[in-house]
Parts: sequence; C-alpha cells; structure tokens
Amino acid sequence: MIIATKSILIKGLETVDVDVEVTLTSRGIPRFDIVGLASKSVEESKLRIKSAFANANLNFPNKKIVVNLAPADLQKTGSCFDLPIAIGLYCATNSIEVPKDWIFYGELSLNGELRYTNGVFLLCLFAKERGYKKVFIPASSTNEVSRFNKSDMQVFGVNNLSELIGYLKSGDDQVFSQSIVDDAAESSVEPVERYTFSNIIGQENAKRALEISAAGGHNLLFYGPPGSGKTYLAKSIAEILPDLEESESIEVSKIYSSVGLLKNSNEYTKTRPFRNPHHTTSYVSMVGGGNPPVPGEITLAHRGILFLDEINEFPKRTLEALRQPLEDKFINISRLNNSYRFPSSFTLLAGCNPCPCGYLGTNRCGCSPKVVKRYTEKLSGPILDRIDMHVHIDQVEIARLADFRNFNDSNIDQIKKNVLSAREIQRSRYKGINQISTNSDLGFEEIKLFSNIKPEALQILKKATSKIQISNRSFFKIVKVSRTISDLAGEHQIGESSVLEALQYRILTLDPQYNY
Repeated sequence: MIIATKSILIKGLETVDVDVEVTLTSRGIPRFDIVGLASKSVEESKLRIKSAFANANLNFPNKKIVVNLAPADLQKTGSCFDLPIAIGLYCATNSIEVPKDWIFYGELSLNGELRYTNGVFLLCLFAKERGYKKVFIPASSTNEVSRFNKSDMQVFGVNNLSELIGYLKSGDDQVFSQSIVDDAAESSVEPVERYTFSNIIGQENAKRALEISAAGGHNLLFYGPPGSGKTYLAKSIAEILPDLEESESIEVSKIYSSVGLLKNSNEYTKTRPFRNPHHTTSYVSMVGGGNPPVPGEITLAHRGILFLDEINEFPKRTLEALRQPLEDKFINISRLNNSYRFPSSFTLLAGCNPCPCGYLGTNRCGCSPKVVKRYTEKLSGPILDRIDMHVHIDQVEIARLADFRNFNDSNIDQIKKNVLSAREIQRSRYKGINQISTNSDLGFEEIKLFSNIKPEALQILKKATSKIQISNRSFFKIVKVSRTISDLAGEHQIGESSVLEALQYRILTLDPQYNY
C-alpha cells in the first residue's frame, strides 16, 4: 500500500508542492530509504522519526520502507519533512488514507515533540492559494499565521506526534491544545531602539531631508564630523515612516518567516523593517547566499530601511554589490542548477565622516591627502550617484545644546501627517502600476507620465545641470526628489522651489571638486 501526504519545499522565497509517498514491503531485508534527491538534513529525519515513534509508544514497522519525495529531480533540504514522513509511515502501517486536502510541515524532536520550523507563513500562503482545508504545523510556529484563522482553511498547532495520531484516530479537534490560531497582536519584525525627532536639537535641514526620504522612499547620505548626530538622525526616521500596507506586510512576513525571524514575535507585522548591519558584515551576509541561498541584509530590509553607519568602513566589494539591487529592487543569486531571486526594495540611509579621524579641515585632523583620498574613494561614483540626497551635518552650537532642558519640538505630528499625505498621493497616482509605490521607484516611462514639471522649473533645472558635470541618472533623481517635495506641499505640478530644494541635495554629485 502506498500512502501519500502533502508538504512543500521552500526554494528561496518560492514554494514548491511536494508529494511524500510512503510504501512498505515484507520482501527483502528491513531498511529505511528516502529517495528523491534528499539532502543530509532530510536523510537524518530517519533517526528522528524512529526515536519519535519509540517515545510515542508506536510500533515502528520492521519492514522495508521506501519514502519518495516527488518531484524527484528537485533537491530537498531542511527538516520540515519529518512530520509528513512520520504521518505517512504511520498511516501506511495502519492502512489509513490521508485526505488530499491536508498538508503537513514540521521538524520532530527525538521525544516526538514538534519544534519551531522556519517557513510556516509561506506554507500557509501556499495552502490557502491551493485550496487545502487543513494545515498541521508545530504549535510553536502558530504565532506566524494568525491572519489565516478567518479563512476556510483550518490551521492546527501540533505539540507532539501522539497528539496528531490521536486526531487521526478520532477526528476530534479537541485533542489539540491549540487548534485554530488565535489573533496575534501587531508587532514589528525587528524591534528598533526608540529614537525620536522630538529629541533632536537643531539640524532642521537634516530633519527636512528625512521627511522627504520617508515620503518618497529616497536614498539619503549624511556626512559630517563625528558626534554631530548622523546616527541618531538616521535612526529617528523609523518614527515617521508609514505602516506597511497589507500586501507589503505579506512580502515582509514571507522573508522573515523563511529565515526564522518571526519566531519570537507575532506574525502580523505593520512596522517597516530597519536593518543596521555593522561595517564588519560579510559580503554574503549583506547580499545573501549560502547553500542553499538565504536572504541577506538587503532583503531583510525589503520595504523598509537599510542603514549603513560609517559607510566608508564597509569593504568596497560589499558596497559595490549594492549597485544592482538599488536600481532593480531585487537581487539574483545563481547556483549551478538553480537561480534564486530575492526582493530588495529598500531605502538606503548612510552616514560617513569626511576622513578617517573625522575632523578634516580642523587643526585636530592629522590625515594626509593620500589617506583622505583612499578613504573617500571607498564610496565610489556609481554608488554615490545612486543616492538621491546628500546632506552635510554640522555640529550644533554648544550654547544651544546647553539649553536642552527647555527644548521641546512639537513638529513631529505635522511631519508624520505630511509623510502620510504624500504617500497617499503617490499611492493614488500609481494605483495599478506594478512595482511602483513611491516616487523613488519611477522609471523613465513613469517620469514622462507623472513628473508634470512646470516649464519655468524645467528651465532652472536645465541651467543648473548644464554648468556642472552630472549623470543622466542624477538628472532624473533630481526630478523624482522634486516630485516628492511637491507632493509634501500638496502641489500637483513641480514648481521652481521644489527643483531648487532638490538641487541642493546633490552637492556631492554636482560638484566633483567638493571635498566632504
């Protein structure tokens, strides 16, 4: 008798339907074989299943067992096949048919309990799309899938193998201590330390740049001496970012579920990711990779912020790898037999010093011109060109800082309203256009359709850019930033003031002789 149970294989962020076929025969020497390009982690499930059967007081069949994971030409990895194989083996032993609209997923421990398993959110999305009626997952993973409890599909959190066997015998949902997943409270995928605009004294130009960046999704570079507030300013953007939309929340949840980062938080994420990797982060950790490939920092920052503090300290190879993701909003990782595509639509925030010591231009600096040149060249022209806005941060006067006890900035509520209003304008404008949600996403065709720049403003832009060296990319980035500035002001057309403000944020690109 052949028993087939259903499961999935997660390939990058894609899900593939897998049939777990189990057959028993009395002929030949008793043994346990798994076929279908099973990796070492899948092969080891044989030992976990044998021990789980013993601890659940189940008789393990003393027969020749063959498990086939179909399609057989696709490499199977991970521990998620433990549960479907174990159920298939039990049902084959006891001649029990498994309904085709049930799907199983999870790792077994040696005592028969089910462990937290990465990718449960992707499993439930797949099951809902394919019309499965019942989904069986580890109880410790149910916090990821609260949004599915209102669908026609039932999600069962299984604590151990005995519990699930009891359900197969009785069909009674009450055998599960947690059957249908309860609603989970909203949470962030990655809690961020509290940084607020209300505590920033001065730096009005920088706060304005952050408002524009948050409203239009524009990349932003802060440069200036150490201690001037670059890091605090960048981290405070989390306070004014709008919440994730439903479709964006699903995208982010898929990514975080695939790498196990939803384990200690509720599934329904609304806060945008904020990733702040250290400059010692490796190339693979930044862009993704491994065998099988897993998402890197640029994918974990999808629909949120990637903040590279002290960007000049990052290895040049790592920074250069950001070129394609910054433009295309995804990254392809190729292997011998497969290619994986990970989304990477993030807003890049960066901070840097003018030289290794940070005090260039003062009597405190001892850096030679050669050292300064080597330091600044780490941030290459192509990367700098892809950053929409460049803002110099000066030290705030000590006399102003000394009055910190009386400082109270009440503009934060208005800034949040401005950002939300600008985002709503963009959402309405680009409705129905695939992959376009903010002004920073605009391609050439969309710029032609939606820039709506006044002739006088265009003339100013022509004059300003004709006198200085500027790339084609920089020209259109100025137009896109101008579009966001106009949206913040509620203006349908891009006016002269919007263009003039956008021009001041390109000083590092516009003037190649400017020594920052």
